[in-house]
Amino acid sequence: METNESISDAIVRLERQFNEVLKRMDRRPRINAKSFSQDISRNT
Repeated sequence: METNESISDAIVRLERQFNEVLKRMDRRPRINAKSFSQDISRNT
């Protein structure tokens, strides 16, 4: 049982870290969004 508990604890920690990273990315201004969409339309 100890291994299962440690695995689930590790998963919970990873989820928290992942959520923090996503929050940080959402805070950053998306400057490249316009040029990125233009590049996509050029390629199609």
